[in-house]
Amino acid sequence: MTGSQWRTIVATITAAWPSSIWPDSTRALAESLLGPLDGDAVRRAVVELVRDGREFCPPPGVICKRVQEMAPSALALPPPDPLELDLVDSEAAMEAMQSHMTPAQIAAADALSRELRQASREDRMRLLGESIRNVARAKEMVK
Repeated sequence: MTGSQWRTIVATITAAWPSSIWPDSTRALAESLLGPLDGDAVRRAVVELVRDGREFCPPPGVICKRVQEMAPSALALPPPDPLELDLVDSEAAMEAMQSHMTPAQIAAADALSRELRQASREDRMRLLGESIRNVARAKEMVK
């Protein structure tokens, strides 16, 4: 999918469900899941979801499923990036562990999260690796 196609899809989603704005983490996940797909197939899937009369914005997985139903060949995806999958796990783990963290640790985690959102892909992968290692260490400390 091209950048122009992605922007058109995001504009369609925003116009169809104006009160349902994806948080940055969901938008990043959507881009990583839908980006490798055929842009026209994703756009058609989003339009079909709009026509279904959905009250709320569909999550990225629902859009992927609709693409698969409409155009199975559009889902010729590369294997998922393990670091990106670990990001989802590490964010969930971080949220669960915040009740055991000091304010300074929470501030450091928030700073890393902001840095991740602004970094290039290569830097994000490096920072994610560091984050995953930190989460693993924190999990061990909580046990």
